[in-house]
Amino acid sequence: MLYALLGSALAQDPDVLVFVLDTMRADHLDLEGDATPELRALAESGVVYTNAHSVSSWTPPAVMSLMTGQYATTHGVVEGPIPARARAEEEGRTVLPLPVLDKKTSTVAQRFRREGYQTAGVTTNHLIDGPQGFSRGFTLYEKLGVDDSIVHDGPEHVDEGPQQWSLEARGMAPAPAEVVHGQLMDWKDELDTDARPDFVWVHLMDAHMPYRRHGDPDADLQTAYASEIAYMDRWIGRIVRDLEMQDAIIVVVSDHGDAFGEHGAWGHGGDTRTYAEVNDVVLFMTGPGLPAGEIVHEPVSQVDVVPTLASLAGLEKHRNGVEGVDLTRGLPERPVFGYRGGLTSVDQGSWMVVRDDWKLMEWNGGSALYRDGDETSSLLVQKPDLARRLGADLDDYRSSVVLREPDMVEVDADEDTLQGLRALGYLD
Repeated sequence: MLYALLGSALAQDPDVLVFVLDTMRADHLDLEGDATPELRALAESGVVYTNAHSVSSWTPPAVMSLMTGQYATTHGVVEGPIPARARAEEEGRTVLPLPVLDKKTSTVAQRFRREGYQTAGVTTNHLIDGPQGFSRGFTLYEKLGVDDSIVHDGPEHVDEGPQQWSLEARGMAPAPAEVVHGQLMDWKDELDTDARPDFVWVHLMDAHMPYRRHGDPDADLQTAYASEIAYMDRWIGRIVRDLEMQDAIIVVVSDHGDAFGEHGAWGHGGDTRTYAEVNDVVLFMTGPGLPAGEIVHEPVSQVDVVPTLASLAGLEKHRNGVEGVDLTRGLPERPVFGYRGGLTSVDQGSWMVVRDDWKLMEWNGGSALYRDGDETSSLLVQKPDLARRLGADLDDYRSSVVLREPDMVEVDADEDTLQGLRALGYLD
């Protein structure tokens, strides 16, 4: 295993660069072909985790788990502005009640800042905003606005599914990777002149609806999606080089995937449950202390990112207070979990457990057992003993959930927030 190689190879106070690729399906990122040469080069120089799983199927809980090393059922940020807005409308309120991270829980930026790092974060996702705790610990933090310069060159809607996701139909989209690069360059002098090592967090939205059609104005849904990934790839390379962070610890991870009609669902809403198309994620790491060309097939989770980063950066004490494992020290035989739902009842929502090559899903009124990677036909009948074992894992996990109303913060539903949600395709 690669983990025995760690130790003397660790750099002293290494720079750290984290890319969160929003809505990047693991099975749509080709790390062996020519479509994404920058990401392929990064992956080949480090460790690729081929069996990585999201803690949820949408952004707020997944990103908070990436930031805390805790499952969503622990950190409590299980939803964002979309369901909050629906509740506010039902109640005739103009503010959005949102779950907020407990002040006793540290984010990864807070951990690195306490150890003397300069911390910078930029996001183009309007769900990743400061009030819920996503900006904690960052010296520099920017939530970029929407891009309203899209040219309508193709049909306004795709016809692949009933959800009728808009392709550039609203005339706006989250700011593209090029704008993110510009923001980082605006900070570069400050990052360069500060003697402290840098921790930089970059959340890119190019793989999220609505898609720009790069090079083909008549592209269908998945072709447009692929063109956005290729575009994002080019700017990731530019960001690494222009920040001069080629020798940094670099993590590339997605928050969740997206459904293109598999299992009758589109996007990453509640109907997608915890199927592979939304819960299998990209994860690879490169940098000091990590060997090149290593591939790990065992199941890993987003909650493993914080303790692994802490170990690679030599911040040993900051591996505490997390539910993930330090991937540099080997993988114990264990289950990993996923959940989409609230915190007031374990009888609601969609649950997932993965152990070895097997995955059990349970949701309101249903369940399915799959050999991980093939989710065409459930094997519950053929593998009853295995289903019971995974069911016991899931029961243990559910029994550990502290049922509660999470800490809340009220946020005004101002036009900037609403415009951001429209750009994501969540509002008309």
